Order: sequence, then structure tokens, then C-alpha cells
Amino acid sequence: MPEPPRRESQGLACCSAARLAAGVPRNVLVCLAVWMSFSARSTADKAAVIVPPIAAFVACGFEHSIANLFFLPYGLMIKSLAGAEFWASIRQTAADYPQLTLAGAVHNVVIATLGNIVGGSLMVGAIYWLLYLRKRPQPAADR
Repeated sequence: MPEPPRRESQGLACCSAARLAAGVPRNVLVCLAVWMSFSARSTADKAAVIVPPIAAFVACGFEHSIANLFFLPYGLMIKSLAGAEFWASIRQTAADYPQLTLAGAVHNVVIATLGNIVGGSLMVGAIYWLLYLRKRPQPAADR
């Protein structure tokens, strides 16, 4: 039976710079959903406007630092506590996941969080600040 394709979330050994860079568009989509919901008036509008950025997030197979705070410890728990019948049923062993370690999980969350901070604060927040909140010079006639 052919091995299923590995998703990005399975590659904890990925280099830090790549993980950091990948964290930026992840949080841009998440923050975009939040900002778009702020612009909606009704609950139905809010639900409708968050679907496209979240669907794009899921379609791209992105992971998020907050989601990883659940999934990585859960994976570590399964790797450590699952019985032989579980491993037999999926035709794998715990040794098939050497990158799934506590140190790897912490590294993943820290680097992904830094990327999420850059994506949310600089790529979304700073753009909105530049567009709407910064002080603009007043025309000479108003002085």
C-alpha cells in the first residue's frame, strides 16, 4: 500500500526560517477573518465573511500555533500511550514518528507563534494602521 503524502504539520524537523515564513500567511488569513467580521453588522454577515479566509486557510493545509497547542500534545500522548492494537490497526509504530518529540513540539509552537505575530501585527495590523489610523498631514488651507 503506498504511503500517504505527508502534510506540513508532520514535518517537525523543518528549518526554523521556513516555519517562521510560513507562519506569516497563516495568521494573515486568521486576522483577515477577524477584521472582516468587525466590518459586518449582523451575526449572519459575520458568519458569512469569515468563511472565505478560513476556507483558504484550511484548503492550503496551514497549521496555526493555537491549534498546535492542542494537536502536538495530543500526538505526543498518542505516541507515548497508545497500545499495540492501535499501532497494528494503522500499520505503523511509534518509531515511525521520530520528529514528534516534546522539544520538537515546543520548537514548532514557538517558531509558528513568532510567524503568527509577524503575520497578524505587521501584515494586517500595520496595514490597517497605515490606511486608517495614522495621522495625515493636513492641507495648507486648514492650518
